[in-house]
Amino acid sequence: MPVPLKPVQIAAAREALVTLDPALARAHAVTPAFEWRVRTGGYEGLFQMIVDQQVSVAAAAAIWKRVVEGLDGDITPRAVLACDAQRLRTFGLSGQKARYAHEIALAQVGGRIDFDHLEGLSDADAIAQLVAIKGVGRWTAETFLMFCECRQDIFPGGDIAHQFGLYDKALFHTEVNTIEWQEAEHVWRIRTNRGDDFTAKYVGMGTGPLHVAKLPGISGIETFKGKSFHTSRWDYDYTGGDADGAPMDKLADKRIAIIGTGATSVQCIPPLAKTARRLFVFQRTPSSVDVRNNRPIDPAWFQAIAKPGWQERWMENFVENTGGGIPSEDLIDDGWTEISRRVRERALKGTPLWLARLVLHMRKALGRSPRQSDQQRLRSAFE
Repeated sequence: MPVPLKPVQIAAAREALVTLDPALARAHAVTPAFEWRVRTGGYEGLFQMIVDQQVSVAAAAAIWKRVVEGLDGDITPRAVLACDAQRLRTFGLSGQKARYAHEIALAQVGGRIDFDHLEGLSDADAIAQLVAIKGVGRWTAETFLMFCECRQDIFPGGDIAHQFGLYDKALFHTEVNTIEWQEAEHVWRIRTNRGDDFTAKYVGMGTGPLHVAKLPGISGIETFKGKSFHTSRWDYDYTGGDADGAPMDKLADKRIAIIGTGATSVQCIPPLAKTARRLFVFQRTPSSVDVRNNRPIDPAWFQAIAKPGWQERWMENFVENTGGGIPSEDLIDDGWTEISRRVRERALKGTPLWLARLVLHMRKALGRSPRQSDQQRLRSAFE
């Protein structure tokens, strides 16, 4: 049975780490002495570790409580295999986690893993045996060996979200109202529409346009009497299956239509085709494939433009080239700006760039918005 390290052993290990990596000295100095945290091992421990991999710690604890109660406290391979996946899902497990619970149980019953003798294996061999089980990744294996087998030379460094506490700090469906630079503290101050007010050393802008689901503007869609839903709001109660890939077994007698052939549709079509009686795919706007056209940068050219502030100038030039403006130069000169140039030329319909630029500057100076006809010309360039 694994024995946790004693306080004197943990202290010696910490000193050894500081010797190997002086950068850890600061963390060592401010971290008080602690005891080795030990979790239940064996099949039960690995099963619980799989269940614990939820977005919320509280959700994981609630689901595990239901698992223990549902199995009358008998968390063994025999008891779990006696329950089919559907029964396990009534405890709150996803279809995938229910299958993994069976896979781990089958591995122990079939002799592919022996938890009682795992401590006799080297770290590498123990990890290899664990990850050979479907559903057990390297991070899970390392975490299990550290907390359940008390191995001191293993650290699960692969989960960045856990390392930086992102599961508890992510703010989804939140709009940033203001971002202000605080010169005295050298940090950014961010305020959101949900009342958050915090600072950050770095701010990265993610301005993707696909964060809100959009239904196609098809005449009559609001009066369609059949079942319909957006792919981002998938109705598994209607289709069967689950988000982990279980077959959508309720579609066997259904005729299904999917509208669009973008990235989402490409992922939906194969599983729908397997399970639906008949599948119709409607293409609205064909997907396009173009050349990215990244090329090596000429060192002499770059040296000529790499003056103080060149990064900001470069970013502003990219926005100017791709954001519907009429740029005077193209510092990026790749596939993205080439597409924008072609769209711009089509929208201008032969108007000289110097004249279009002059009109744009005059409108800005007068505070006038583009005319409706100008907006229509730009839209038609994309159609």
